[in-house]
Amino acid sequence: MALGDGSTLLGLAEAAGFSSAELVSSLQGDGTPFLGTAEGAASQGVPSFVLGGRVLSGAQPVERLLASLRQAVAAAARTSATRIAVPAERVPAPGKRILIEAEGKSLVLFNVDGRFHAIDDGCPHQGASLCGGRLEGEVIQCCAHGLRFNLNTGYLLGSTQLRVNCYPVERAGDQLHIVIPQEDAASCTR
Repeated sequence: MALGDGSTLLGLAEAAGFSSAELVSSLQGDGTPFLGTAEGAASQGVPSFVLGGRVLSGAQPVERLLASLRQAVAAAARTSATRIAVPAERVPAPGKRILIEAEGKSLVLFNVDGRFHAIDDGCPHQGASLCGGRLEGEVIQCCAHGLRFNLNTGYLLGSTQLRVNCYPVERAGDQLHIVIPQEDAASCTR
């Protein structure tokens, strides 16, 4: 079976759910339905990928495609996220935390030895405030029922079922931003 063989290609197309009659009829003539309309670099190589406005032309190593996909996804996430600026005078000192009310959210920003963590203030168990909880390293304990959450993952210690939403914190010089994804799904990738 050769990938360039017409019957092999037709079989693959049928397996993907295309009608063989429609495919055969579309191949009659000059092949216009299959001509690319890309301009510039995208028209120079087969295959061509446009990822986040950047063109990769020709065959690419898997690592480069994956890196380009990740960059495009990250760029899209940045443009669709809300960034809450933390004024320099409110940035908590190491071992401290502050409550931030912004964008209809109540958030807690922690400074654990110079590493910043942001989470929703409400405990996912019954909504008690986490801001006043006991902080031990990168673990916050809810005052109401003693539940303990990892600030890196948001998960209740010893569980993968209950978690508090946590948000990336970006630092640019002296300015901190808490990044709230548009879909409000809190992924704690750091």
